[in-house]
Amino acid sequence: MAIYASLLPTDVESASLEVRANALQQVILILASITCAAAILIWLLLPKRNAMEQADTSNWSWRGTWQVASMPVVWLQAFIIICAYVGYKATDDFSLYAKEVLQVNEVEAARVGTYSLWMRPLAAIAAGFLADRFGAGKMTVVSFTLLTAGSAALASDILTASMYVPYIATMVCASLGIFALRGLYYAIMEEGQVPLAYTGSAVGLVSVTGYTPDIFMGPLMGYLLDSAPGASGHRHVFIMVTIFSVAGVIASLTFIKLSHSKNQNAAAYL
Repeated sequence: MAIYASLLPTDVESASLEVRANALQQVILILASITCAAAILIWLLLPKRNAMEQADTSNWSWRGTWQVASMPVVWLQAFIIICAYVGYKATDDFSLYAKEVLQVNEVEAARVGTYSLWMRPLAAIAAGFLADRFGAGKMTVVSFTLLTAGSAALASDILTASMYVPYIATMVCASLGIFALRGLYYAIMEEGQVPLAYTGSAVGLVSVTGYTPDIFMGPLMGYLLDSAPGASGHRHVFIMVTIFSVAGVIASLTFIKLSHSKNQNAAAYL
């Protein structure tokens, strides 16, 4: 954001489309260079696995996959991730929402997106700490509740161009829920009592299902924004996020109920 702002004139609105495009290109090239540098460092510095470790990790069978596929808690966890990831993908709209609904300039809109991203370490660390004390399932419910409150406010028409500070507060509330959920995705697996031997299969099944918003959220958001240009399109996006958030609360409560039932059955058996 700082680099982008430095490449634009002080009066951002006076910058031509060519100047703005060139500034954005420079930012993209810098980010791409950092990514390539990280890839090279991983290739050179990450320790190689020895033959014994490779043999231990290659003991895969269909049995583990079918075992986890028959567990309702695994599919609930996958659905929880879908609901949470819909919220995460919607963070792409925070800056555009600020620009088109609150009518701020491009630099200020980019700053709004930065505020959201700074919630990531705060929310993830806090969620992990609280999950250790109160349970990952309960914290998942709390996180979805925060996301529901924030996205519902963004979906309403109460935020106007003169309400920048309330928008930031609402966006921060939604971001805390979003990034807390990203820290809890797999922490709830232990509560679901997935057998340790099949954890890898469970993670694979949950991931390939749970990350499907990567496929459909971009086109869906584009359709909603194009079909209703301006504030209405953004509100439609967050209506969708609110629906998924409420579904996430319900799925999380169901997950907790099933997990407790399994724990009670296991205790009774012992």
